[in-house]
Amino acid sequence: MGTLLLAGACTREEPADDGRPASAAHHLELVPFDEGLPREGQWQDGFAIADLDRDGHLDLVHAGPRGPAPRPIVFLGNGAGRWRRWEAASFPPLSYAYGDVAVADFDADGLLDLALGMHATGIAVLRGEGAGRFVPWDMAAPVSSFSTRALVAADLTADGRPDVVALGEGPRTERPPSGTLRGSYGLRLLQLRSDGDWVEVDLQPGSRRFGAALAAADLDGDGRRDLVTASHVAGDRDLLLLAARDGQWRPQPLDVPPAAWTWAVAVAELSGDGRTDVVVAHLAHTPAGWETGIDILVARADGGFTARALHREAGRPGITAIGVGNLDASGASDIAAADARGRVLVFRDGHGPPAVFDGEAGCRASRIVVSDLDGDGCDEIVASFAGVPTRSGPAGGGCLRGGAIRAWTPATCTLQRGGATR
Repeated sequence: MGTLLLAGACTREEPADDGRPASAAHHLELVPFDEGLPREGQWQDGFAIADLDRDGHLDLVHAGPRGPAPRPIVFLGNGAGRWRRWEAASFPPLSYAYGDVAVADFDADGLLDLALGMHATGIAVLRGEGAGRFVPWDMAAPVSSFSTRALVAADLTADGRPDVVALGEGPRTERPPSGTLRGSYGLRLLQLRSDGDWVEVDLQPGSRRFGAALAAADLDGDGRRDLVTASHVAGDRDLLLLAARDGQWRPQPLDVPPAAWTWAVAVAELSGDGRTDVVVAHLAHTPAGWETGIDILVARADGGFTARALHREAGRPGITAIGVGNLDASGASDIAAADARGRVLVFRDGHGPPAVFDGEAGCRASRIVVSDLDGDGCDEIVASFAGVPTRSGPAGGGCLRGGAIRAWTPATCTLQRGGATR
């Protein structure tokens, strides 16, 4: 029976009152931290936070907004909530599209490189040469034709160098030059070989899974990175892929509601036991109607997970992005989520009810990242939003300016170690 539990068995706990007054969860003030970030345009889908210009401050790189002639864009941060576009950054003349981006030093030369996952286009990996100059591994085309809007960079092959793993975006809505409309499903791994070429591996042959969120972490404690995926296939529960020492990937079920779509996933240590837990956001059709929810899948010592319901909301606002961090340096992880209506929900210490903020009214959240941008020990929240601009504006359900990239910092940062307060 123990081996079955190790394979990913789950139990479920019903929502319970954790004894905290509602005011404790809502006692959070966020201050804008996004001077210079775009307040219009369809900023779909993902972005990454990294120090690209090596000045000691974190920057933001986006795959490029949805629209005509998209290109990657870097916003340089100064660590104090002010940003400016890196005009000196240069990118090769490839065919770009909106999608996702991951940052890593793939060739171990000490300079950060970019991996771009692009809608209906493929995956391009750009080598950083310093001073904002990026060049491709292949001057003629992306390294893969796999169409994706969700990728991560992590050492999944245990060779000491980061790989790229991508989740298929599903049916393509644009007909390629060949005239054959194809889709992309399952997971692809791109590994940089010692000869400088990339090799592509299909991790899920025959899979029909697709989605827009992906996370990597060691979830079974064997020292190897595993994968957790979102899924836009209703009822798909095999969201966890465990990496085995024989090089195989074994899908395992996670306890999400029946017939649910899993829109967003995140991984973090949430329960204080040193094990990595999983956060999933889902939309399910129940006997009472549509229900939006967030669950924490708490890792157990036996290798299984216990599902704890964090949030339930009637209707279809849809939580479309999740990030985990520490907003007050308390040592307990906070969960930030955003939905298709442009709201941001913050669950202090991983408990509800949430504090709810206006992110970008009427616009669908694409990605949310929780990271310490100013080095004070307390994390900030960064989120991207996109939607179809309409004259009706937020009151009529439209995304008035097409989207935005927003950032906030906690008004008060209490450092538990030194007792200092910002």
